[in-house]
Amino acid sequence: MKYLCNWGRQGDIALVAIDSSEKPVGAIWTRLFDETNKTYGFIDKNTPVLSMAVLPEYRDQGIGTLLLNEMIRKAKNSGFISLSLSVDPNNSARRLYERQGFEKVGINGTSWDMVTALDNK
Repeated sequence: MKYLCNWGRQGDIALVAIDSSEKPVGAIWTRLFDETNKTYGFIDKNTPVLSMAVLPEYRDQGIGTLLLNEMIRKAKNSGFISLSLSVDPNNSARRLYERQGFEKVGINGTSWDMVTALDNK
């Protein structure tokens, strides 16, 4: 899988949310791609593509917001100036991304490619 194979390359950043029993309940990660290895959400070789998942029973509790805020901070502190992602427009997470400044920049299949600048965060 493009998003995780050979994890640990430059631009790879990951965070895992755990509950009080230390069970993983959500994760967020970024990875750089290039023209020869594009994926959904690809903007350019200097913009990490963000992916996120939260277990269904833990959604709507602020976990996604916490993960996204921390990833934005880590990406900015790592020197990146933008983040991108791909999301189905009917996915409720789309509103979370929009609240964090992600804007639609294209359509890939049925998903939206979105990007946010990190310089003002």
